[in-house]
Amino acid sequence: TEKVINNFIKIKKEKRIKLINQENKDQLNAIINAASKSSGDYYFILHSDDLFSTNDFLEKAIDFMNKNKDIDGFYCNLIKIDKNGKEFDKQIIENYNNTKDTIAMMLLRHGKNMYVDVTFVKKEIFLNQYMQNYLIWNGPFWLCLKDNKMLNIKKAPFPSIKYRVFEENYVNNSMGKLCVFNGEIRVSTSLLKYYYIPFYNFQYFLFRVFRKFNMLDKFKLFYKEQETKNKYKIIKTIFKDTFTKEEIINNLFLNSLINFYKNINSNKSIVLNHNFLNKIEVYYGKDMRIFKKLIISNKISDEYKYVLNEMKKGFQTIYIEKDEDYEKIYDICRFLCIENYVKIEKLKPRN
Repeated sequence: TEKVINNFIKIKKEKRIKLINQENKDQLNAIINAASKSSGDYYFILHSDDLFSTNDFLEKAIDFMNKNKDIDGFYCNLIKIDKNGKEFDKQIIENYNNTKDTIAMMLLRHGKNMYVDVTFVKKEIFLNQYMQNYLIWNGPFWLCLKDNKMLNIKKAPFPSIKYRVFEENYVNNSMGKLCVFNGEIRVSTSLLKYYYIPFYNFQYFLFRVFRKFNMLDKFKLFYKEQETKNKYKIIKTIFKDTFTKEEIINNLFLNSLINFYKNINSNKSIVLNHNFLNKIEVYYGKDMRIFKKLIISNKISDEYKYVLNEMKKGFQTIYIEKDEDYEKIYDICRFLCIENYVKIEKLKPRN
Protein backbone atom coordinates (compact mmCIF):
# COMPACT_ATOMS: atom_id res chain seq x y z
CA THR A 1 0.00 0.00 0.00
CA GLU A 2 2.74 2.43 0.98
CA LYS A 3 4.61 1.87 -2.29
CA VAL A 4 1.49 2.25 -4.46
CA ILE A 5 0.39 5.45 -2.74
CA ASN A 6 3.85 7.03 -2.76
CA ASN A 7 4.21 6.26 -6.49
CA PHE A 8 0.78 7.80 -7.13
CA ILE A 9 1.74 10.95 -5.24
CA LYS A 10 5.06 11.15 -7.10
CA ILE A 11 3.70 10.50 -10.60
CA LYS A 12 0.48 12.51 -10.32
CA LYS A 13 2.04 15.29 -8.20
CA GLU A 14 -0.97 14.80 -5.93
CA LYS A 15 -0.51 16.95 -2.82
CA ARG A 16 -3.98 16.39 -1.31
CA ILE A 17 -3.19 12.81 -0.28
CA LYS A 18 -1.49 12.17 3.06
CA LEU A 19 -0.05 8.76 3.90
CA ILE A 20 0.03 8.03 7.65
CA ASN A 21 1.51 4.78 8.96
CA GLN A 22 1.14 3.28 12.42
CA GLU A 23 1.29 -0.11 14.11
CA ASN A 24 -2.00 -2.04 13.81
CA LYS A 25 -4.12 -0.88 16.75
CA ASP A 26 -7.45 -1.72 15.09
CA GLN A 27 -9.44 0.35 12.61
CA LEU A 28 -10.96 2.89 15.02
CA ASN A 29 -7.55 3.99 16.32
CA ALA A 30 -6.32 4.25 12.74
CA ILE A 31 -9.20 6.54 11.80
CA ILE A 32 -8.69 8.70 14.90
CA ASN A 33 -5.02 9.09 14.04
CA ALA A 34 -5.88 10.15 10.48
CA ALA A 35 -8.64 12.52 11.65
CA SER A 36 -6.18 14.43 13.83
CA LYS A 37 -4.14 15.20 10.69
CA SER A 38 -6.98 15.95 8.28
CA SER A 39 -8.89 19.08 7.30
CA GLY A 40 -11.95 20.13 5.33
CA ASP A 41 -15.60 21.04 5.79
CA TYR A 42 -16.90 17.46 5.61
CA TYR A 43 -15.64 14.05 6.72
CA PHE A 44 -16.28 10.64 5.18
CA ILE A 45 -14.64 7.31 6.01
CA LEU A 46 -13.91 4.88 3.18
CA HIS A 47 -12.61 1.56 4.51
CA SER A 48 -9.80 -0.29 2.74
CA ASP A 49 -11.95 -3.00 1.15
CA ASP A 50 -14.78 -0.74 -0.08
CA LEU A 51 -15.28 1.55 -3.09
CA PHE A 52 -17.26 4.71 -3.80
CA SER A 53 -20.59 3.81 -5.43
CA THR A 54 -19.90 6.15 -8.35
CA ASN A 55 -17.03 8.38 -9.45
CA ASP A 56 -19.09 11.49 -8.70
CA PHE A 57 -20.22 10.44 -5.20
CA LEU A 58 -18.39 13.31 -3.48
CA GLU A 59 -19.96 15.88 -5.80
CA LYS A 60 -23.40 14.42 -5.05
CA ALA A 61 -22.63 14.45 -1.34
CA ILE A 62 -21.64 18.11 -1.23
CA ASP A 63 -24.65 19.08 -3.34
CA PHE A 64 -26.95 17.18 -0.96
CA MET A 65 -25.46 18.94 2.08
CA ASN A 66 -25.82 22.34 0.39
CA LYS A 67 -29.52 21.62 -0.16
CA ASN A 68 -30.01 20.42 3.44
CA LYS A 69 -28.00 22.91 5.47
CA ASP A 70 -29.84 22.18 8.73
CA ILE A 71 -28.71 18.53 9.00
CA ASP A 72 -25.58 17.21 10.73
CA GLY A 73 -24.92 14.69 7.99
CA PHE A 74 -26.43 11.92 5.88
CA TYR A 75 -26.19 8.21 5.15
CA CYS A 76 -27.27 6.07 2.18
CA ASN A 77 -28.09 2.58 1.04
CA LEU A 78 -25.12 0.37 0.14
CA ILE A 79 -24.25 -1.70 -2.93
CA LYS A 80 -22.89 -5.13 -1.97
CA ILE A 81 -19.92 -6.50 -3.89
CA ASP A 82 -18.04 -9.79 -3.53
CA LYS A 83 -14.29 -10.18 -2.97
CA ASN A 84 -13.71 -9.72 -6.74
CA GLY A 85 -15.67 -6.45 -6.84
CA LYS A 86 -18.74 -7.90 -8.55
CA GLU A 87 -22.09 -6.37 -7.52
CA PHE A 88 -24.58 -8.95 -6.24
CA ASP A 89 -27.11 -7.15 -4.00
CA LYS A 90 -28.18 -3.90 -2.34
CA GLN A 91 -28.32 -3.24 1.39
CA ILE A 92 -31.38 -1.12 2.08
CA ILE A 93 -30.97 0.89 5.28
CA GLU A 94 -34.01 1.94 7.29
CA ASN A 95 -35.20 5.52 7.18
CA TYR A 96 -33.88 7.58 10.07
CA ASN A 97 -36.43 8.31 12.77
CA ASN A 98 -35.36 10.86 15.39
CA THR A 99 -37.58 9.68 18.26
CA LYS A 100 -37.24 7.76 21.54
CA ASP A 101 -38.83 4.77 19.79
CA THR A 102 -35.61 4.45 17.78
CA ILE A 103 -33.43 4.48 20.90
CA ALA A 104 -35.62 1.85 22.60
CA MET A 105 -35.39 -0.29 19.46
CA MET A 106 -31.61 -0.32 19.86
CA LEU A 107 -32.12 -2.17 23.15
CA LEU A 108 -34.43 -4.74 21.54
CA ARG A 109 -31.92 -5.23 18.73
CA HIS A 110 -29.17 -6.13 21.21
CA GLY A 111 -27.36 -2.83 20.75
CA LYS A 112 -26.77 -3.42 17.03
CA ASN A 113 -26.64 -0.29 14.90
CA MET A 114 -29.96 0.25 13.11
CA TYR A 115 -28.34 2.38 10.44
CA VAL A 116 -24.75 2.49 9.16
CA ASP A 117 -21.45 3.99 10.25
CA VAL A 118 -20.71 4.99 6.66
CA THR A 119 -21.76 8.61 6.94
CA PHE A 120 -21.01 11.98 5.37
CA VAL A 121 -20.95 14.55 8.18
CA LYS A 122 -19.97 18.14 8.92
CA LYS A 123 -16.50 18.69 10.34
CA GLU A 124 -17.65 19.90 13.78
CA ILE A 125 -20.00 16.91 14.13
CA PHE A 126 -17.26 14.47 13.15
CA LEU A 127 -14.66 15.89 15.54
CA ASN A 128 -17.11 15.96 18.47
CA GLN A 129 -20.15 13.65 18.56
CA TYR A 130 -19.00 11.25 15.82
CA MET A 131 -15.55 10.97 17.36
CA GLN A 132 -16.90 10.33 20.87
CA ASN A 133 -19.87 8.13 19.98
CA TYR A 134 -18.35 5.89 17.33
CA LEU A 135 -14.57 6.21 17.11
CA ILE A 136 -13.66 6.41 20.81
CA TRP A 137 -16.51 4.43 22.40
CA ASN A 138 -17.35 2.10 19.50
CA GLY A 139 -21.08 2.85 19.49
CA PRO A 140 -23.51 4.16 16.84
CA PHE A 141 -22.35 7.61 15.72
CA TRP A 142 -25.87 9.06 15.80
CA LEU A 143 -26.69 8.19 19.43
CA CYS A 144 -25.24 10.16 22.36
CA LEU A 145 -25.64 7.69 25.24
CA LYS A 146 -24.69 10.13 27.98
CA ASP A 147 -27.63 12.46 27.33
CA ASN A 148 -29.88 9.98 25.48
CA LYS A 149 -30.10 12.17 22.36
CA MET A 150 -29.79 11.66 18.62
CA LEU A 151 -28.07 13.64 15.88
CA ASN A 152 -29.99 15.31 13.07
CA ILE A 153 -29.23 12.87 10.25
CA LYS A 154 -30.99 12.32 6.94
CA LYS A 155 -31.01 9.51 4.39
CA ALA A 156 -29.87 10.50 0.89
CA PRO A 157 -31.55 9.04 -2.23
CA PHE A 158 -28.32 7.67 -3.77
CA PRO A 159 -25.96 4.86 -2.62
CA SER A 160 -22.72 5.82 -0.86
CA ILE A 161 -20.34 2.89 -1.27
CA LYS A 162 -19.82 -0.52 -2.76
CA TYR A 163 -19.57 -2.59 0.43
CA ARG A 164 -17.37 -5.66 0.07
CA VAL A 165 -18.86 -8.78 1.70
CA PHE A 166 -16.72 -11.92 1.99
CA GLU A 167 -15.52 -14.48 4.53
CA GLU A 168 -12.47 -12.45 5.51
CA ASN A 169 -14.60 -9.47 6.56
CA TYR A 170 -13.49 -7.88 9.83
CA VAL A 171 -16.74 -8.76 11.62
CA ASN A 172 -16.42 -12.43 10.68
CA ASN A 173 -13.25 -13.18 12.66
CA SER A 174 -13.06 -13.73 16.41
CA MET A 175 -11.21 -10.47 17.04
CA GLY A 176 -13.66 -8.40 15.03
CA LYS A 177 -16.64 -10.16 16.62
CA LEU A 178 -15.52 -9.23 20.15
CA CYS A 179 -14.68 -5.64 19.18
CA VAL A 180 -18.13 -5.15 17.62
CA PHE A 181 -19.83 -6.86 20.57
CA ASN A 182 -18.02 -4.60 23.04
CA GLY A 183 -19.74 -1.60 21.44
CA GLU A 184 -23.12 -3.32 21.23
CA ILE A 185 -23.16 -4.50 24.85
CA ARG A 186 -22.11 -1.02 26.02
CA VAL A 187 -25.13 0.40 24.21
CA SER A 188 -27.46 -2.27 25.63
CA THR A 189 -26.29 -1.95 29.24
CA SER A 190 -26.61 1.85 29.04
CA LEU A 191 -30.13 1.73 27.63
CA LEU A 192 -31.28 -0.69 30.35
CA LYS A 193 -30.96 2.33 32.65
CA TYR A 194 -33.60 4.28 30.72
CA TYR A 195 -35.91 1.73 29.07
CA TYR A 196 -37.91 -1.33 30.03
CA ILE A 197 -39.20 -3.70 27.34
CA PRO A 198 -41.85 -6.08 28.75
CA PHE A 199 -41.76 -9.65 27.36
CA TYR A 200 -38.36 -8.86 25.88
CA ASN A 201 -37.66 -12.28 24.34
CA PHE A 202 -41.13 -12.51 22.82
CA GLN A 203 -40.94 -9.02 21.32
CA TYR A 204 -37.47 -9.86 19.97
CA PHE A 205 -38.91 -13.00 18.35
CA LEU A 206 -41.69 -10.94 16.75
CA PHE A 207 -39.15 -8.38 15.54
CA ARG A 208 -37.15 -11.11 13.80
CA VAL A 209 -40.30 -12.49 12.14
CA PHE A 210 -41.28 -9.02 10.85
CA ARG A 211 -37.72 -8.43 9.60
CA LYS A 212 -37.62 -11.80 7.81
CA PHE A 213 -40.73 -10.89 5.80
CA ASN A 214 -39.57 -7.27 5.17
CA MET A 215 -42.37 -5.86 7.29
CA LEU A 216 -40.40 -3.86 9.87
CA ASP A 217 -42.41 -0.75 9.04
CA LYS A 218 -45.41 -2.58 10.55
CA PHE A 219 -43.63 -3.63 13.75
CA LYS A 220 -44.54 -1.63 16.85
CA LEU A 221 -42.36 -1.91 19.94
CA PHE A 222 -44.02 -1.74 23.36
CA TYR A 223 -41.71 -0.22 25.99
CA LYS A 224 -41.70 2.02 29.05
CA GLU A 225 -39.34 4.86 29.90
CA GLN A 226 -38.06 3.40 33.14
CA GLU A 227 -35.08 1.38 34.29
CA THR A 228 -35.16 -2.35 33.62
CA LYS A 229 -35.17 -4.36 36.85
CA ASN A 230 -34.09 -7.83 35.72
CA LYS A 231 -31.09 -6.74 33.66
CA TYR A 232 -29.31 -10.11 33.85
CA LYS A 233 -32.09 -11.89 31.94
CA ILE A 234 -31.66 -9.55 28.96
CA ILE A 235 -27.86 -9.47 29.17
CA LYS A 236 -27.81 -13.29 29.13
CA THR A 237 -30.00 -13.32 26.00
CA ILE A 238 -27.70 -10.85 24.23
CA PHE A 239 -24.59 -12.84 25.15
CA LYS A 240 -26.08 -16.13 23.92
CA ASP A 241 -26.96 -14.51 20.60
CA THR A 242 -23.25 -13.93 19.90
CA PHE A 243 -21.10 -16.36 21.92
CA THR A 244 -21.13 -19.99 22.93
CA LYS A 245 -21.08 -21.01 26.60
CA GLU A 246 -17.42 -22.06 26.24
CA GLU A 247 -16.43 -18.71 24.69
CA ILE A 248 -18.00 -16.86 27.60
CA ILE A 249 -16.38 -19.07 30.24
CA ASN A 250 -12.93 -18.91 28.64
CA ASN A 251 -12.84 -15.12 28.12
CA LEU A 252 -12.11 -13.21 31.34
CA PHE A 253 -13.82 -10.04 30.12
CA LEU A 254 -17.03 -11.76 28.96
CA ASN A 255 -17.18 -14.03 32.02
CA SER A 256 -16.70 -11.12 34.41
CA LEU A 257 -19.24 -8.92 32.65
CA ILE A 258 -22.09 -11.43 32.53
CA ASN A 259 -21.51 -12.39 36.17
CA PHE A 260 -21.47 -8.75 37.21
CA TYR A 261 -25.05 -8.42 35.96
CA LYS A 262 -25.97 -11.78 37.48
CA ASN A 263 -24.81 -10.45 40.88
CA ILE A 264 -25.80 -6.84 40.28
CA ASN A 265 -27.81 -6.63 43.52
CA SER A 266 -24.77 -7.46 45.63
CA ASN A 267 -24.15 -4.88 48.35
CA LYS A 268 -20.41 -5.32 48.08
CA SER A 269 -17.98 -2.46 47.53
CA ILE A 270 -14.33 -2.30 46.52
CA VAL A 271 -11.58 0.22 47.30
CA LEU A 272 -9.22 1.37 44.53
CA ASN A 273 -6.58 3.56 46.13
CA HIS A 274 -4.59 6.27 44.38
CA ASN A 275 -1.45 4.13 43.93
CA PHE A 276 -3.56 1.34 42.39
CA LEU A 277 -5.14 3.76 39.91
CA ASN A 278 -1.77 5.24 39.01
CA LYS A 279 -0.69 1.81 37.75
CA ILE A 280 -3.81 0.96 35.76
CA GLU A 281 -4.14 1.95 32.11
CA VAL A 282 -7.37 3.39 30.73
CA TYR A 283 -8.82 1.65 27.69
CA TYR A 284 -11.68 2.87 25.52
CA GLY A 285 -14.06 1.09 23.18
CA LYS A 286 -11.58 1.62 20.36
CA ASP A 287 -8.96 -0.40 22.28
CA MET A 288 -10.80 -3.72 22.50
CA ARG A 289 -8.36 -5.44 20.11
CA ILE A 290 -5.43 -4.50 22.38
CA PHE A 291 -7.35 -5.58 25.49
CA LYS A 292 -8.33 -8.95 24.03
CA LYS A 293 -4.74 -9.70 23.01
CA LEU A 294 -3.63 -9.05 26.59
CA ILE A 295 -6.34 -11.37 27.91
CA ILE A 296 -5.51 -14.17 25.45
CA SER A 297 -1.77 -13.98 26.17
CA ASN A 298 -2.41 -13.69 29.93
CA LYS A 299 -0.49 -10.40 29.95
CA ILE A 300 -3.31 -8.32 31.35
CA SER A 301 -2.19 -6.27 34.36
CA ASP A 302 -2.76 -7.47 37.92
CA GLU A 303 -4.89 -4.36 38.49
CA TYR A 304 -7.33 -5.34 35.72
CA LYS A 305 -7.35 -8.96 36.89
CA TYR A 306 -8.40 -7.74 40.31
CA VAL A 307 -11.21 -5.52 38.97
CA LEU A 308 -12.49 -8.22 36.60
CA ASN A 309 -12.47 -10.88 39.31
CA GLU A 310 -14.36 -8.55 41.64
CA MET A 311 -16.89 -7.96 38.86
CA LYS A 312 -17.68 -11.67 38.86
CA LYS A 313 -18.82 -11.37 42.47
CA GLY A 314 -20.71 -8.14 41.86
CA PHE A 315 -20.31 -4.77 43.58
CA GLN A 316 -22.28 -1.54 43.74
CA THR A 317 -19.72 1.00 44.95
CA ILE A 318 -16.11 1.85 44.16
CA TYR A 319 -14.34 3.95 46.77
CA ILE A 320 -11.46 6.19 45.70
CA GLU A 321 -9.04 8.31 47.72
CA LYS A 322 -8.77 11.46 45.59
CA ASP A 323 -11.24 13.47 43.53
CA GLU A 324 -8.78 13.55 40.64
CA ASP A 325 -9.25 9.79 40.20
CA TYR A 326 -12.98 10.03 39.50
CA GLU A 327 -12.77 10.56 35.74
CA LYS A 328 -10.23 7.75 35.33
CA ILE A 329 -12.28 5.17 37.19
CA TYR A 330 -15.45 6.30 35.39
CA ASP A 331 -13.79 5.66 32.00
CA ILE A 332 -12.57 2.26 33.21
CA CYS A 333 -16.12 1.37 34.26
CA ARG A 334 -17.43 2.63 30.94
CA PHE A 335 -14.97 0.46 29.04
CA LEU A 336 -16.07 -2.52 31.14
CA CYS A 337 -19.75 -1.63 30.42
CA ILE A 338 -20.79 -1.18 34.08
CA GLU A 339 -20.62 2.60 34.55
CA ASN A 340 -24.38 3.11 34.94
CA TYR A 341 -24.68 0.71 37.86
CA VAL A 342 -21.65 1.56 39.97
CA LYS A 343 -21.37 4.45 42.41
CA ILE A 344 -17.97 6.12 42.65
CA GLU A 345 -17.48 7.68 46.06
CA LYS A 346 -14.59 9.22 47.92
CA LEU A 347 -13.32 7.44 51.01
CA LYS A 348 -14.04 9.30 54.20
CA PRO A 349 -10.89 10.03 56.23
CA ARG A 350 -10.49 7.97 59.37
CA ASN A 351 -10.65 9.77 62.71
